[in-house]
Amino acid sequence: MSGNDIFYNLQELLGTARQATDVPGAVAAVYHKGEIYQAAAGVVNFRTGVAVTQDSVFQIGSVTKSLTATLVMMLVEEGKLDLEAPVTKYLDHFNLAQKEKTALITLRHLLSHTSGIDGDLIADTGRGEDCLEKFIRLLDGVNLLHEPGEFFSYCNVGYIILGRIIELVEGAPFDKVLKERLLVPLGLDHAVMFAEEALFFNTAIGHVMGPRGLDHAETAFAPRSNAPSGTVLGMSARDLLMFARFHMNKGVTAKGKRLVQEKTIAEMQKPQVRIPLSGRYTSWGLGWMQYYWDGADMTGHDGGWMGMSAYLRFSPRHDFAAVLLANGPGALQLYRAVMEPFLLAGAGFRAPALPAAPDQKNFDLSRYCGRYVRHGQSIDITLQGSRLKACLGGEYMDGATMEFDVNLIEHNRASCSFDGIPMPVSGYFPGFSGKGRPAYFHVTERAFRRRD
Repeated sequence: MSGNDIFYNLQELLGTARQATDVPGAVAAVYHKGEIYQAAAGVVNFRTGVAVTQDSVFQIGSVTKSLTATLVMMLVEEGKLDLEAPVTKYLDHFNLAQKEKTALITLRHLLSHTSGIDGDLIADTGRGEDCLEKFIRLLDGVNLLHEPGEFFSYCNVGYIILGRIIELVEGAPFDKVLKERLLVPLGLDHAVMFAEEALFFNTAIGHVMGPRGLDHAETAFAPRSNAPSGTVLGMSARDLLMFARFHMNKGVTAKGKRLVQEKTIAEMQKPQVRIPLSGRYTSWGLGWMQYYWDGADMTGHDGGWMGMSAYLRFSPRHDFAAVLLANGPGALQLYRAVMEPFLLAGAGFRAPALPAAPDQKNFDLSRYCGRYVRHGQSIDITLQGSRLKACLGGEYMDGATMEFDVNLIEHNRASCSFDGIPMPVSGYFPGFSGKGRPAYFHVTERAFRRRD
């Protein structure tokens, strides 16, 4: 099937692929060389049976971070913020456990997930306009996992801090600034921040796999206090595609108005930190994941929250962008069946598979055994026979645990196999000590620090 054929057959491809996965409903939108293709399949809610339409609204999860980053860079352009300034310049109340290092954390660190903050704190501080201010006070005594700027570790808290800084500089709540500075100027008229706004649209709800099979997620909208990192914003696939095209058009809206300077857009897409062992992406920009494989280039972001998944990819060089939104636990399988063919047809992009793991007898596996921790989670790696086994648990798992295999590819790189995930996940072990033991285990985009 040729590139154009696959886009023209988007509806058939999405519909067939969705039926083979645990995804009640999905919507896709593709832009390629001046043409837009859209498709919708399934239902927004498996109990009501209401059909997904091309304008259905899905929560986009952490893709919100790319919008938050855009707001920050707009304020940098206006001279209201400085990327190299310490966070303490803008926040009077910012007291991490390592006080002497708190002042070393800059806005650039927050945008590129290199601050070192142990950053997956999730807390509901209410729906009032002071919710972000209250959240920042919960950070008193939070630890650093690593030195600021040392390496990459995904940090939701960093973007909540950025949201609060936006509020202080603009003198208005984050959601109001987002709407007035980005959503309205870009013409994103199928975007919502609150449950009551969702009532105006055909809005999807997330689904998870429960004890009795597929069921609704526990809640549809998460705390407003985590909004800048991606817990509340929802929009249609076409709206998210318009946001991607705004970045492809170097800061010019669909109506031809320049909203952000070209050099600012370029700075956001410039690699800030290389991640050579990720296996998923190659670097991180300012609010963007970056993928450079075999000469192909792709920029984007993923999001997942409460049974919802969002995938955004674009390549200005190929005049191509694609969005997939889904509301069930089989979203990754759907991504592989639908998005991967788009990326290949539209931009010649194909992510490489992880290398096969060699015979584990080639490694001293005992060096990797131990407990690795971060806020709310821990991973215990043990040697079972001739294999490494890992067990993920902790407060955020609500008493549950998840076991997975860790197969070393090299002394500092591993292939991790999780039940329910159709392909191995990359893991790596940075910071080997003089004793030949790793100081960290990096998996699911996050660093876990060794504590034994």
